[in-house]
Amino acid sequence: MSRQFVVRRPLPEFALWEKMASGRAVFSFDFEMTARCNLDCRHCYINLPAGDRAAKKRELGADEIGHLAGEAAALGAVWCLITGGEPLLRKDFFDVYRALHRRGLLLSLFTNATLVNEEHVRFFKKYPPRDIEVTVYGVTKETYERVTRTPGSFDAFLKGLDLLLASGVSVRFKAMALRSNIHEAPRRSLGWSGWTPSASVPWRRPAASSSPRGRRSRTAGTSSAAAWGRGVSSSGPRGSCGLACPSTTPIFSTT
Repeated sequence: MSRQFVVRRPLPEFALWEKMASGRAVFSFDFEMTARCNLDCRHCYINLPAGDRAAKKRELGADEIGHLAGEAAALGAVWCLITGGEPLLRKDFFDVYRALHRRGLLLSLFTNATLVNEEHVRFFKKYPPRDIEVTVYGVTKETYERVTRTPGSFDAFLKGLDLLLASGVSVRFKAMALRSNIHEAPRRSLGWSGWTPSASVPWRRPAASSSPRGRRSRTAGTSSAAAWGRGVSSSGPRGSCGLACPSTTPIFSTT
């Protein structure tokens, strides 16, 4: 990909901050759309298989979500983060998104971008999110798929990312600093512009061995998370990998 996408925006003064200071009960909320994911990242624990029937059965429907969003908006919420798992796995993703959008909320989306297609792009252009945050696990196929443990995921990631960037939708980037990918931090290949500090994602302590999806892998928190920018600077306050986490506990994979 030869084009560079660079966006820098100063933080303007919003009357919104004055409203927040007046004592709103709720400003924002995070919605974990699903615990399922199409990847099997070694550092992540919200990664039930995409076809997990029990997990799918536990997911709230669009009407239920819309009702809860209405309650949050009534309490003063103006911003909702849609996260997972991988939100785009939901067959009713568009219905859920519209249910939240109808409440007048600013919407942010966490995704790995591997499932993004032309239909998603058309939808996001019609109903623009505040931003879409995409996790970058590596700048090479070998590294990326060493983290995701999913063959073919790097090519799917690049395809989805190209669609998002070409659409003009606001995209932010971040990544986990793992022993599996830390060697790529200084690289400028593929137009990646370097590191930007970011928050971390949920993490788990080391287990005896690396293991299949749904079980613990050898991961321990020891270093700060960071973000790669593919020609885009990012310094969002939330976690990466589609997971919201207030902790700043850093991550290092042992493998």
